[in-house]
Formats: sequence, C-alpha cells, structure tokens
Amino acid sequence: MKINLKLKTRLKTEILVILITLSIASIININGNFSNANQEVETLNTSAPITPKYKYVYENDFDYYDSYFHLVDSANLIGDDIEWSQDPNDGENLELDFTCIVGPNTNFDDIEGCILVESHNTFKEQQDPNLGAYIDWKIDLDVPYLDSIHHEQFYLSLNILKPTKFEQLVAIENFNPQEGTFYLSNFNQYIWNDGKIRFALRGLFIGETSIGTVWGGAVISIKFEGLRVVQELKPIETEAEKRTLIFVHGFNYFGNRNPLTHWYNFQKSTEFKNAYENMIVIDYYEYFEAFEYKTINGELVLVDYYINLDFTLGTNTPIEQIAFLLTLYIMQYQHIIEDNVDFICHSMGGLVNRYMIKEYYQNIKEYYENLGRNFNIKNVCMIATPNHGVW
Repeated sequence: MKINLKLKTRLKTEILVILITLSIASIININGNFSNANQEVETLNTSAPITPKYKYVYENDFDYYDSYFHLVDSANLIGDDIEWSQDPNDGENLELDFTCIVGPNTNFDDIEGCILVESHNTFKEQQDPNLGAYIDWKIDLDVPYLDSIHHEQFYLSLNILKPTKFEQLVAIENFNPQEGTFYLSNFNQYIWNDGKIRFALRGLFIGETSIGTVWGGAVISIKFEGLRVVQELKPIETEAEKRTLIFVHGFNYFGNRNPLTHWYNFQKSTEFKNAYENMIVIDYYEYFEAFEYKTINGELVLVDYYINLDFTLGTNTPIEQIAFLLTLYIMQYQHIIEDNVDFICHSMGGLVNRYMIKEYYQNIKEYYENLGRNFNIKNVCMIATPNHGVW
C-alpha cells in the first residue's frame, strides 16, 4: 500500500481526559387526560426519605390543566394559569375561589373544589424501580366569607395522580400556608403514558345550617404557591471505550536488543490486560517491526506480527524516519488499532512519539476519518525521555 504523507503538517496536540455525563430530557407536547382518574384516595407514607444514589433536579413549571366541583354555585380561577412558578416566594400563585349557598336546616359534607395541574416537562421511567422522587410543595387554604353555617370544617389535601386513582400526600385543616418536602419511592408508577406528572389540590367543606329560613354561604379559596419534582436518575451505562496501548522503546546500542523483554512487566499486569483490547510493541533496531498481543483466557498471546523490509535501520537512523515508519504502520494497520490509543515510551521512544504527533497526527486522523473511523491519542507516558536534550 502506498500512502502519501504531508511531511510538515503542524499540529497542536492536547491529551484530554473526557468526563462523560448523561443528559436525559425529551419534551413530549401531549396533553394528558384525567377522565380515567377516579376519586379513590390512598394515603401515602412520605416520611423518612432515603438517601438517593443518583439524583437529578428537573426545574419544573406546572401548567393548570383542569378543575372540577361538587355542589358549588360559582367558581373563579385567578393567578398565572400557564407555567405558574415553582418558586413559593415570588408571589405568583394559582388560586381557585368557589362559592356555595346552602338552604336552611341542611347538613352537608361534600362541597368540593379541585385544581388539576400537570408538569410542563416530561419524565422518563427508570430501569431501577427503587429510584424515587422528592416533591417540594407549598399550599394554602383561606375562607374569606362565611355566613350562617355552624360546625364547619375545611380540609385541603395535595394529591398525586395515577392513571386510575388519587394518592394523598398531605391534608391540612388550618388556614396558614403549609409547605414541605416528601419522598416517593418507585416514582415510575406516577409517570403517565405521555411522560407527565399530575397533581390535584382538593378543598372540602363540611358543615350545617340552622333550623328556620336562614340560608348559609361560604367562599373558599385554595392556592398552589409552589410545586417542584426532583427525580432520581440512574446514569445510562455506557460501554467502556476500547483502547489500544502502544509501547515504543528507547535507544539501546549496547544492551539487550530484544524489545519484547523491555515491556514484559507492563504487559503481564492484570490492570493492563483488563484495560486494553490489545497491546502493540514497536521495535526499530534493524527493521521496523510491530508485535500485537491480546489477552486470551487470561494469558497474553502474540496474535499478529508486522515487519517493514523497505528500510534498514541502524543506531544512527534519524528520529524523523522512525516517526514516519510508526505513522505508516498505524495507518496501514488501522484494522487492529482501536479508536482510542495510549502510548508508553522509554527514553528516545518518547522523542519518536513526540515527532509523530507534531508532524503526522493530523494526517492519521484524516486517514481514519476517510475510512469512517476515529483516531484519538488519549494519553502519552514518557519514561526518562530527554525532552530538554542531552549532554
């Protein structure tokens, strides 16, 4: 194979350590349907939240979706009904005022108004059913008008909706704003088919009017002042990147001229055998040679051998020529080299590697890209390399 190289391409090389994070979010603009959700209420145990292993905060806005009433004469929704804020301290509320008028000598226990909201964001079910979510909330109940009604009781409850029922998170009976945080385990069960989460704020009025001709009446106000969901997410498990390790020896005129023995302690280590798909030992004593090793059944095995007989090398072969031959090998043998490559270089081998990076790295990357591949030098380790010269 004949390969033309630009011998003086300039390149600035950076060895990067890449931290991978996962981002999960997809906005599905589908309105939910509450018609299948009945009013069966199940009280949840929301105490003692566990410590999550993974946690991701969705900055949710919640949209007003619908409301319903029972024995209510009139109702009025006020406040920001589109993307009302999750911040309970910004003064933006979603409020429902409803009025009831009751005849004389009447007992009643089922006057009710309800606000239904859904998340503006969508949520994604997690593979681990143990992962849950935190619910931050602030709600309020007020009765600005009450006349001729006795033994009255007012209840306010915050409920999370499943497709088939309500589940009560909290119920209060006083007229002060209430806020808190709940933990819900197995959050998958609350995510609807369209990815939305839905809540219901329900106000219930119970009481009686006097015997006689006196009519009674009341105006009840229920308010959402803040609502946010924090879902635990387990990061998507990504396949470990495959890597090749290349060894480049140094100048050794009088010593052991078998480069395979130089790197044996590295190659046999469990850490190296587990970290790399293959390891390649470069030799440039007489001819440019490359020995590819793989771990098979726990043992290091020589699986491929390369030799370039076009060039005879000696102790005075220029570093530039050795770097060129290393480049030629990496390009010709791209089929055995992974996209991500590390180098360990001893002494003059570090200078060979530096020159290859400086002059030919961009050529190699472009060659791989033309084949639909990537070539990335991730790490270079130099051992006793005279980067500042010798004397």
